[in-house]
Amino acid sequence: MGDQAIERKELIEALVDALHSDDKHHAAYAAGRIRDLVIPSSPDARANQDAIGAQEGCLEGLVNLVTYGSDEGTFAACHALAQLAWSNARNSFRIPAIPSTLDALARAMRNEGGQEAVREYACITVGNCGANSVEGAKLIARHERLMLALTSAITLPSPPVAPGGAGPGSRMRETATLALKNCAASSDEAAFIIAEQKGVLSALKV
Repeated sequence: MGDQAIERKELIEALVDALHSDDKHHAAYAAGRIRDLVIPSSPDARANQDAIGAQEGCLEGLVNLVTYGSDEGTFAACHALAQLAWSNARNSFRIPAIPSTLDALARAMRNEGGQEAVREYACITVGNCGANSVEGAKLIARHERLMLALTSAITLPSPPVAPGGAGPGSRMRETATLALKNCAASSDEAAFIIAEQKGVLSALKV
């Protein structure tokens, strides 16, 4: 293992420890640092994606923050998960395969009083996982509460916005639509389950 790989491993291990800290500020900071390491513009983003996804306790720590973190930590965790799944087949399966992930994302998406950015990044995480992993798409489609959250986002009326505007509801509708289409494109089983959801076919215009 080269010096750079050793440094990466040590940094990730330290961040994982912080993710599981009782101090919510420290946990939120760690989630933000993980996000910064894997955004596409970050140096070595792909290697960081792989190393972070494989690090024991890291994905679980992020998922835990989605549910139990501070507002800052919940946002950073959702954003980090979305970036970890971006164009990465392994992470796109690992993330939904964690037993608590899909429940956590469904709750985040249906939290009407919560941060709109959290709802959107939870949805983006689902879409990225569905796009890059056949098995991930199947897990998503089989999860009833997550399907309800996605279909509600595209079938329920959005709050009115000013002419020419794009309110939070419309952005969420677009993100959820893309997530469902990604899952359907990856897996015939997922496509069948999605098509069975009330109102989805007309909302997706397929």
